[in-house]
Amino acid sequence: MRRREQLVARVYAGDPVYRRDSDAIIRLFVGGRSAVARNVESLTVEVISPQGEALVSAVLVFAAGLVGTMQVAFFEAARDAEGAVAMFMCKLRDIADAHGCRTILAGMNGHVNYGLGFLAGPYEKPPTFGSSYNPSYYLDYMRKHMERETRLISYAYNIETTDRIAESRLLRRLESRFQFRCADFRRIRREVGIYTDLNNRCFAAHPFYYPRNVEEDVELLQLFRPLITGENLLVAECAGRPVGFLLWYPDFNELVAPHHTVGLTTAMRYRLLRRGVEHVKVADLGVLPAFHGRGVAVGLIALYHRLVRGRFRTCESGWILEGNEHSAALCQHWNAEQSRTYAVFESTV
Repeated sequence: MRRREQLVARVYAGDPVYRRDSDAIIRLFVGGRSAVARNVESLTVEVISPQGEALVSAVLVFAAGLVGTMQVAFFEAARDAEGAVAMFMCKLRDIADAHGCRTILAGMNGHVNYGLGFLAGPYEKPPTFGSSYNPSYYLDYMRKHMERETRLISYAYNIETTDRIAESRLLRRLESRFQFRCADFRRIRREVGIYTDLNNRCFAAHPFYYPRNVEEDVELLQLFRPLITGENLLVAECAGRPVGFLLWYPDFNELVAPHHTVGLTTAMRYRLLRRGVEHVKVADLGVLPAFHGRGVAVGLIALYHRLVRGRFRTCESGWILEGNEHSAALCQHWNAEQSRTYAVFESTV
C-alpha cells in the first residue's frame, strides 16, 4: 500500500478539491479480515518504474455474484504514463483469462455500494461524500484501451423550491396505503437486513449489481456510524411489509479539508456545527418492481424533504444510468439539473 499511497499523493498534488473518500473502503478489500473480503477474491496489481515508483495501481476483484467478470477497482495512474497503462491493460487480459473471466469491468470498486464510475466532469467542483473523483486523463486511458463505455448522471436541485404544502397533502394521501418511517438503529441488524434485502430485490436487473449479505452492509454502515442516525435510512412499508427505501446523508466532505478523509473529527464538527453543511445527497432509492408507479418513491422523497428542508440548501442524487428515463423524470419533477457525469468501461476478453 505504501507505493500506492505515494502514487496517489503525486497524482493529486496541488488539487484543491480532492478528498480521500476511498481510504476506508479499499482497506476492506486488501485487509483480508472484513466481511466483504471473505466473499470476494482480490488481487493488487501495480506497474513499477525502474526507480521503484508505482505508475499504475489497482485492485482486481473477483466476486462470486458477478460470474465471469473481473473488476478493475480503485484504479490510479500517473500522468503521461501511457506505456505503463498499456502494459497494465495487457496484463489484465492474462489475469482475467486465468480466472475464467470473459468481461473486464473498470470503474466499479468491488460493488456498486462502494462506488461506481470514473468522474467524467465537471472537475472543478469538490466531490460529494461517497462520490468518485479522479483526474480527467483517466478517461483518456480507459477510452483508448477499453471497448464499451456506459454513462451515469447525477442531478441536483434547490430543496427550498420544493412545495411543502403539496408534499404534505401527498404524503397524507399515500399514508392511507403505505407507511413511511425512519429506521430504528436500536435494532440495527434488523433494519440493515431490510435495506440489504430491498437492495437485492429492487436492483436484481441492474447491469452492474450483484447480491450482498447483511454482514457486508452492517460493516459498511459501521464505518460511518458516528455520522449517521436512523433518519438517514427511510423505509416504505405496505401492510407491514417493506417495499421501498431511501438512503441519504449530508455532504460530509464540506467539513473535510482537501487531501483529508472523513473521520471522528468530522463527526464532532457535524454534531457541533449543524449548519456547517449546505448540501445533502440521496445515495440510494429503491422500490420493489411490483410497487413501481404507485407513489412509493414520491412518498419516500416527500418524507425526506420534510426531514431536510430548512437544514440543507441543495440536494444531489446518486448516479443514474444514462437512459433510465423513469429515475431521470423523478429528479426532474423537482426541477433538478444535471450535476455530474460518470463513466464505467467494459471489454471482452
